[in-house]
Amino acid sequence: MNTCIADFAALAPRGAELLTAIKETGITKHALAVELQVSLSTASLLIAVAAIFDAEELASATGLSIEKMRAISRTELTLCADVDRRQVRLQLIAEAHAQTVDELKAHVAVVIEKLNEGRERRRKWHLRYGAEPDADGMGYLLAKLPAEQIETLRNSLTPQARGYVQAGEAVDEAEGHAKALYNRVMNGLQGHEHVEDWEDSENPLDVRQRPCIVIPDWELETRVDGTVVDTNGSIIKIEDIANRRVAKYGFAVMVHKDHRGIMRPQRVLPIKRLADAEQRFLAITGHLICQHPDCNVRAVRCEIHHIVSFAAGGPTENDNLCPLCRTHNLLNDDNPENVKNGHVFTDPETGQTWYKAPDGTVRRNWHAINDRGLVAYGLRLTEENIRARRPNWVIEAMKALE
Repeated sequence: MNTCIADFAALAPRGAELLTAIKETGITKHALAVELQVSLSTASLLIAVAAIFDAEELASATGLSIEKMRAISRTELTLCADVDRRQVRLQLIAEAHAQTVDELKAHVAVVIEKLNEGRERRRKWHLRYGAEPDADGMGYLLAKLPAEQIETLRNSLTPQARGYVQAGEAVDEAEGHAKALYNRVMNGLQGHEHVEDWEDSENPLDVRQRPCIVIPDWELETRVDGTVVDTNGSIIKIEDIANRRVAKYGFAVMVHKDHRGIMRPQRVLPIKRLADAEQRFLAITGHLICQHPDCNVRAVRCEIHHIVSFAAGGPTENDNLCPLCRTHNLLNDDNPENVKNGHVFTDPETGQTWYKAPDGTVRRNWHAINDRGLVAYGLRLTEENIRARRPNWVIEAMKALE
């Protein structure tokens, strides 16, 4: 390792020690900014984080970085008042030693969500405007909204943002989003909703805006011809079942057993036949997020990846498709024998997507959103407890994460 990087790496685990020193000395933000050669805002943040933890918490956090301490400190402002925040922090500190920063952040978010569930807590929205323009004459906006509204806004703006990039009117998607937001506010939605060939006004699989109804059915088993057999032995068209149950709602996803007995999302009904759009829809609703373990890009903004590459004969079928963001799709080793960056693969027993790193480590994207997809939903519906029959490599992978 480079000597400079090694020196900084040796300092990283001393985050709790730094916070202890800040707390004990009572150093001002101006003095701290000078000493650490950081901005006043960074110094203020460090002082605020230090104030959250008591001496016992900081002592138990020895070995944790500033980034990990910041992630844990989120509990102070986001947990409801009747939750024992100190006890939660101590538990998170104990767990943080075995987690990466990104894994810890995702875990903290899940813990906060679970502890706040059913409790009254006002979440304040805000939109702040920068007081002064920068040297380029550009100003700043800072917005805070519930995550679901942010995601809806981003998904709605993405096609138009990409359109600006494709037309050469934006250097990247970030600039495209800024221009799309401004034009939406000033000019409205008309003419800006769909720019990609699979997103058009006649396509019922535009998943950015439309609700989806999931129909699980334990009494159905798939036949090769696309029909299903019920427990009475009757052969039924899937469309007929969907029409009877949800005709008034628009379209639905059928979740039923595949040829291995695993509950999986199988069909989108009723729709006009758009094979590419249907497969994209099922890949998105099946996983909801990029399948690389260190990524949180939502599936609706991902590319649809062939797990067994198309060049290697991998079929364009639902169980061979998963969402990967553009970055991780480009990095994925399409030929697993030529190891360079690692590759995703499917667990044949559960249908879940896993990732094998170049060093042989096997991991999965444990983001909470991944477990809300229809693949995970189908697993929870499966009659036999597949989790109790995990192959050894899965068990070892999970032990390594504990």
